[in-house]
Amino acid sequence: MPNRIWLFGSRADDSQRGGDIDLLIETDAVLPNRAEALCRLHGALIMALGDRKLDIVLKDARTEEAPIFEIARRTGVIL
Repeated sequence: MPNRIWLFGSRADDSQRGGDIDLLIETDAVLPNRAEALCRLHGALIMALGDRKLDIVLKDARTEEAPIFEIARRTGVIL
């Protein structure tokens, strides 16, 4: 299965007003350093989108399932 990006939270609900951008990024790859990958993703998104409040949840092949992943998938929009 390829990489997947989910937008969830208030930005995924048209009835709510803006707010921060909540993203779930999933990959089937094993990331050798998830913290470094997360920092690089965050930096690249800030450069592309401007100074915005971003919350990024990163799940690679070794990350155990957690409630936040299920919530993001259930309530979010896949990009």
